[in-house]
Amino acid sequence: MPLGRWSWYCVVDVLLNGYCEHSCAGDIKKCKDAGYHTVESLLMNTLKSLSEIKGLSEAKVLKILESARKICAGFGFITGKELDMQREHCIVRISTGSASVDTLLAGGLETKSITEIYGESKGGKTQLCHTMAVTAQIHAKSPGKVAYIDTEGTFRPDRIKKIAARFDVDGDTVLGNIVYARCPTYESQMSILEPLAAMMAEDQFRLVIVDSITGCFRTDFTGRGELSERQQRLGLHLSKLRKVRPRASHMCDTLSIFSHLYI
Repeated sequence: MPLGRWSWYCVVDVLLNGYCEHSCAGDIKKCKDAGYHTVESLLMNTLKSLSEIKGLSEAKVLKILESARKICAGFGFITGKELDMQREHCIVRISTGSASVDTLLAGGLETKSITEIYGESKGGKTQLCHTMAVTAQIHAKSPGKVAYIDTEGTFRPDRIKKIAARFDVDGDTVLGNIVYARCPTYESQMSILEPLAAMMAEDQFRLVIVDSITGCFRTDFTGRGELSERQQRLGLHLSKLRKVRPRASHMCDTLSIFSHLYI
């Protein structure tokens, strides 16, 4: 029977429970190896992109998608009331560390969304990222781990410890719940989302930080001649970032925040 409107975030293995033939087990594994860990991740991607999974033909992909739609009763139209109940059930607000800012934001930044932080150099963007890497673990009603993707080498563990001390929590424990990746090029920045989705399938994550989102793209693409390609790849990266949560697991109602320099 279908799993209900809030159950899209179930691992793809559930497709083997009466929805796909047992012979599809190998195909499901290929989906997971390609970074698609949930049923929703399959439904949120195009037939063309799924057909690029090594070892899967278009016919096999269509068969898997048909089974995925049977599982997800909420795939399609729902009422506004149902959407309101769904958001009330799933959305968590993460404190920014500032009571005044939290008041303006009705309690903090909400999960299941992407938040952009921009401003001039030395404006406090990275400081806010560091602060929320701590508050995501202690202020949310359902805390979780934090993924920190650093493209400019600005992450400082000692700063995390000082912020943790402000909130009376152990700095080493907080650092142990942060998974960190240094990405010096736009290629590494884009490819790091694949292993991140795999980790999110195993553990509960609450926050994904990219600081900064545009740093590598600004340096790796220069001049007007490369502007179009840069914008296309940046748009693709944002699209993949938005889909990281559903590609992980049903426990990962995450907030993704990124910063960039305002010019």
